[in-house]
Amino acid sequence: MDRPPPVTVCKACRMLLVPEPNDQTSSSIKPSHRDQQTLKQSVDDGCFVCSRIWERLDPSDEETTPYYKDRLSPGDKPEKRWRRAAILYNRLSHDQSLTFFIDPSVFLRSRGRQECTYFSLRHLDESSATDAVKRLPDSTKSPETLSMAKEWIFDCVKNHPTCNHINTERSWYPTRLLDCGSQADADPLCTLVETRTNRLTGSYMTLSHCWGLVDCIKLTTDNYAQMVKGIPSSQLPQLYQDALYVTRSLGVQYLWIDSLCIIQKGDNLVDWNQEMTLMSKVYSSSLCNISAGDAPDATHSLFCARDEKNSYFPEIIECTFKGITSRYLISEDRYWNIEVTRSLLNTRAWVFQERLLAPRILHFGKRHLIWECREKLATDTSSDASASILAESGKSSGVFLKSSFARTGCEKGFYLETWATAVRLYATCKLTFPGDRLIALSALARSMGTLIQDEYVAGMWRGGLELDMLWCIDGFQGASTPTTYRAPTWSWMASVGRVWPAERLMDGLPLIKVEKIHLDYVTEDTWGMLRGGWLHLRGHLKKLSLIHVDDWMMVVNGVRVEAATKYDTKPHVFFDTPESERNKESEPNLYCMIGRRVTTVCEGLIFVLLLELVDGETGTFKRIGIARGVIKDPETTFISPSGGEDEFPCLEYVGGQHLICII
Repeated sequence: MDRPPPVTVCKACRMLLVPEPNDQTSSSIKPSHRDQQTLKQSVDDGCFVCSRIWERLDPSDEETTPYYKDRLSPGDKPEKRWRRAAILYNRLSHDQSLTFFIDPSVFLRSRGRQECTYFSLRHLDESSATDAVKRLPDSTKSPETLSMAKEWIFDCVKNHPTCNHINTERSWYPTRLLDCGSQADADPLCTLVETRTNRLTGSYMTLSHCWGLVDCIKLTTDNYAQMVKGIPSSQLPQLYQDALYVTRSLGVQYLWIDSLCIIQKGDNLVDWNQEMTLMSKVYSSSLCNISAGDAPDATHSLFCARDEKNSYFPEIIECTFKGITSRYLISEDRYWNIEVTRSLLNTRAWVFQERLLAPRILHFGKRHLIWECREKLATDTSSDASASILAESGKSSGVFLKSSFARTGCEKGFYLETWATAVRLYATCKLTFPGDRLIALSALARSMGTLIQDEYVAGMWRGGLELDMLWCIDGFQGASTPTTYRAPTWSWMASVGRVWPAERLMDGLPLIKVEKIHLDYVTEDTWGMLRGGWLHLRGHLKKLSLIHVDDWMMVVNGVRVEAATKYDTKPHVFFDTPESERNKESEPNLYCMIGRRVTTVCEGLIFVLLLELVDGETGTFKRIGIARGVIKDPETTFISPSGGEDEFPCLEYVGGQHLICII
């Protein structure tokens, strides 16, 4: 078999990966591209590494001229079988830098919101060079690619116990499904099937896709009868046609598409509200989910056409060291994060729960077809080398959550940690309608509820609410304060930005107690949308002032809060909304209540709820943020009673503690 040709790597990258024979420098600093223009030229010339760097840069900043700082750390001898090259980058800005490292022992941790992208470079001998890279068909629609998908499904159904905790011979079906028609027909008929009045056998697939801004066909009360009668597939948007084709090609007769299986108009959302209560079962009971990773709307194809340059990993490069030319397998280790986690579709909040609930997924990306189930990751480039790379990249991308939601019989703490991780990831996802933040997670919450056996409370769980209330927001990412009601202010569901749930592994006991909760739901679905709610919280209420100099400082009962020692930081204030951050300096109606004090690990660390008075007569407050830090004498500052506290607005004051209402 002929050896596959090597890909192009520019001279600058080649010198970073393997030194040139005439390179006499002993410095750890090596030159690379000095400006954006030369980097872009290298991309245009087809450099494998530079092309990957370029894709990480923000295209909105293309006109800027970043400053590139290039550094090479000392590496092992090039004869080593494995070497690693890592690229650490910031988003493009005026102080942008690119730092190159080559060293098998280097492990880079991103700081702030920077990211690390790793390339692996493995030396290939003659025998392995021909098998390391698999040449791909021209399209992910090819019979070879879909045949591989069919093999993945068969193997999973037969051999993966974790993926089959629900029987694949389904006794339950969604309210409606699409009959995909016959593969033998030139233009197969797509028919809406009501499962309660039709006897069905076999499995069904689901489709996850971006709705986008294009007004495509939807199921309404007006076209319902026609959909039941059937319409030619050619009359559907391209994405739906492709999904029907994949379903038929995999030997499955039925497909579920949200826009065509739920009535979207004409019945005052009665059907939509009812179907939302079934979403957990719709996805978890399906055979496999078809994920349209990078289609912005239904008018785009599910499939991608590709050439050799379009293929992402792995590839072969040739490098010469001391006159000897060798072949190396080069690949980007964060492939999964780039191709799946950051795909257009998987940044959407509604899809987050679909991905975790479906037992199996076929990700149709912009370059590849990728398989994800609870026990295996694979790609249409699969070889032994690429399979190990994919598995490693997937481990760091939250893939473990998929199997965690299928595990039964675990301790409650495991499920609470799993939920906290899900919350952190979900909060980074985007919503077209911010008011959907609660309902778009309701199916996943319902699934977790069967495992955790606890009351669901606006994105949190009743049994650990005193700790769960201590979440914080780490940056708003340009978000604005919500204009539509989503949840009470004590729930992270009411916030914007990146949510960091409270650390469940902290020791110490909560210093607050939730005594009563009331939630007003939009419908009878207690996992769904809210129109209002409150809770009664007992704890140590203190008067608060916030002063901003270089950072926010807390003044509690007239005394400035100081760090415990010069090595500790004063409490760091995290606001819940951009509006709170702008308007709270010198605000007279601010109060605070200590929520937790850590006693051993990081002794003295405290978490303090920041509150704003809404109604003094009823002792009603809203949460505006949280502060945390290690301070001097927290007992005196936040717990011990002081004069006049019995006059603070509250429902009752007993034993030095206030009972307040938070809305």
